[in-house]
Amino acid sequence: MRGLPVCSILLEPGGIPASEGGGGKACRAGGCLVTGQEGVLTDRGRQWWFIGCVAFAAFMTELDSSIVYISLPTIARYFNVSPSLVAWVVLAYLLIQTNTMLLFGKLADVVGLKRIFVAGYAVFIAGSLLCGLSQGIAMLIFSRCVQAIGGAMIVTSGYALVPRYLPKEILGTAFGILGTAAAVGVVVGAPVGGFITGLISWHWIFLINVPVGRGAVVAA
Repeated sequence: MRGLPVCSILLEPGGIPASEGGGGKACRAGGCLVTGQEGVLTDRGRQWWFIGCVAFAAFMTELDSSIVYISLPTIARYFNVSPSLVAWVVLAYLLIQTNTMLLFGKLADVVGLKRIFVAGYAVFIAGSLLCGLSQGIAMLIFSRCVQAIGGAMIVTSGYALVPRYLPKEILGTAFGILGTAAAVGVVVGAPVGGFITGLISWHWIFLINVPVGRGAVVAA
């Protein structure tokens, strides 16, 4: 993840990788306390930046679980489909996200949390773009499934990154902020979706995620 203030390799104080004779001594590099191959952020500013990035990811994924509620009648009229069919725009996202979290949690153990986190943003942004460009209800539901997969990757890896890179003294605060951010996303999703749909169009409740998501990746 570009710019993530986490040490990815073990360096000796002189900048020599451990594999070149440095051994397993602890050192400080770039605001991280590095022990073995795991880095714990010690700089207070970087800790809060890290928490903010993960909290925003939790906020955005939960926001998209509820942002379409008010827009469902508009989407149903746009595609000329029944309310029971358009409801799958919401259900598909919730079902896919919930049922793939364990899968991506296991996959993160294999390929790395940071890779899953960044890949999750890419999939989420791609799914959002497809949602906004959908020409039929079937494509919209499929695109929501893609978006949900990205959301599951972000949430699963994001929460797991917190205890790995933050000292245990602030884990309670960090998880409290993440939980609050997720709850706020659920609460404000419906009114934000209704506002965007009424002001512009329902397409933009999904398309807005593209620039916002790209900005989040850069910030992270």
